[in-house]
Amino acid sequence: MFKNGKVTVQSFLDFIQKWDGSIYKKLEEHLLNHINKKHKKEPINILINWKNKLMGASFEWNDCQHKVLKKFLDKQYLTQKVVFYTVNLIDFKASILRNLPSKSQNGLLGKKVFQVGLGAVGGYIADSLIKIGAGIDDEFTIIDNDIFSVDNVGRHLLGMEYIGKSKSQAFKEYAKKQTFNQLKKLNTNFDNVSNYNFQYFVDNPMDLIVDTTGNIEVQEYLNELVQQIPLESRPNLLHLWIFGNGECVQGFWHDAKLQDHQGGCIQCLGTSANGLFESTLPIRNLDKEQRFGVCSAFTPYAVSGGMMASSLGINMILEWLETGMVKNNYQTRYNSEYQNEKINDMLIMANVNCPYCGEKYAKSI
Repeated sequence: MFKNGKVTVQSFLDFIQKWDGSIYKKLEEHLLNHINKKHKKEPINILINWKNKLMGASFEWNDCQHKVLKKFLDKQYLTQKVVFYTVNLIDFKASILRNLPSKSQNGLLGKKVFQVGLGAVGGYIADSLIKIGAGIDDEFTIIDNDIFSVDNVGRHLLGMEYIGKSKSQAFKEYAKKQTFNQLKKLNTNFDNVSNYNFQYFVDNPMDLIVDTTGNIEVQEYLNELVQQIPLESRPNLLHLWIFGNGECVQGFWHDAKLQDHQGGCIQCLGTSANGLFESTLPIRNLDKEQRFGVCSAFTPYAVSGGMMASSLGINMILEWLETGMVKNNYQTRYNSEYQNEKINDMLIMANVNCPYCGEKYAKSI
């Protein structure tokens, strides 16, 4: 191809013709189609794949050329220099795999995930779940029935451009942009969790349900729903929430098979009537009305709250993927400014007051 130290359009076309006549014919058709569209002085970009190495070639083309490549009338375009450049394919799945720990090298690839809520916690963890494989090879379904408003911007993953859209629609648009439309299995629905009963999850088995609402009524509903699913197809259930005014974030991992054996569900921590039990409160000496995580009412906490909760949740999921379980199913992370008494991560087993695990508690004593 090189003549006088450079590659011209003429020498490049001659090389292609000698290298592969059939490819040359396709290139000829492409150039003729370009001429017929009357595009003047637009660059022709060609991608060459040689032994799994990609190289790009670009040169300018106009509509003055004769139909036969060997008989161009405009010599100016035949003598111009061809510009070459290296090309890297953007493969989102490959970028995910290279970052996953060796013990969970496939992450959530091949796992069916169902998420409830796309708020301050839900936006960050949905984005993080995608980055460990959710929605690439298997279904990732997210539901939320709220509209993204200007008040959400200060502590949400999404920004101003999505104001006025449903959070489900907005997140899907965001995720498509971030993954170059390579996220084929993401489903987002403007929907309420009450529209999903246990039969839905029997008909559409999931590996993991993630609850990011911080609403204790939703937590209890999902817990009740999961208990009705046959054990062999019962998904694991992860609850995440921000406690109080962001002093700490918490996660509870409901292991389906472990809970069936020894108990340990979200209602072993407390009830919607009384909040968390004293032994599980992350902040001591609270009034009854303060014993709940963040719910639908506005509470002032910074963007770090949603990010911390997401980080906690992803670490619990990776532990499950690496070891098959989460050793301490109740975990707490405090912000750096909180210096009072703290609780450690712990394993929650059956509580006598739990409507689902109370019998297991009785058997254990």
